[in-house]
Amino acid sequence: MKFDDAAWDQWTTWIDEIKSDLSHIVNAKAIFEGFRSVLEKNEAWITENHGDRFCRFVVRGYVIHVVLGIRRHTKIKRESISLARLFDQMQKCASQITFDYYMKRFPADPQSFDWQSAMFAKFSENGTTMSADPFRRDLESLKKSADLTETYVDKALAHLDSDKFDGQLTFKEIHEAIERFDKLTCRYLGLLKGEGYDTLKETVLSPWMRIFDVPLRKPA
Repeated sequence: MKFDDAAWDQWTTWIDEIKSDLSHIVNAKAIFEGFRSVLEKNEAWITENHGDRFCRFVVRGYVIHVVLGIRRHTKIKRESISLARLFDQMQKCASQITFDYYMKRFPADPQSFDWQSAMFAKFSENGTTMSADPFRRDLESLKKSADLTETYVDKALAHLDSDKFDGQLTFKEIHEAIERFDKLTCRYLGLLKGEGYDTLKETVLSPWMRIFDVPLRKPA
């Protein structure tokens, strides 16, 4: 694959779209964790008031939403915009991406910290050109963290398959995959756009969990 300005511009467009997509997944996880804590502390009360059916519906909807989102970013199909395809293309172009080119994209500011050199060093073994290995490792890490989730989607959600899913997918495995995807997205926002994110998780200032302390249906 040939590297040029068009390739870099395409990757910056992709990482913005990836950020937008995965932000929904990361923030859904945060909301679900709050919801789940309420369920665990009030299980008997919820069951007594026939709320378990509704809660199972919410849980299943959440799982479907996030595992499909995870699966989207493991695909390298030609039409896909995904973390996996981004890493795959950057791996193929790595030796063509020089430090000089990176500095043209992000010119030095004499009054600012030299973040460009530090960032480039994360993806280069010789300091002159980028190296394929960091991108390969990120791709492998991505695929490994999503392996069981992807199998679950293929066998239990995307297809009515006679070869049923016989594994056990836990919330721990789903949430570890989301956290890994979150970190990888932030890493590439730094590389491709010079943006410093620790997480895609929003800071919510409103007391949104108050809804669990009042009826959903407004009293007459």
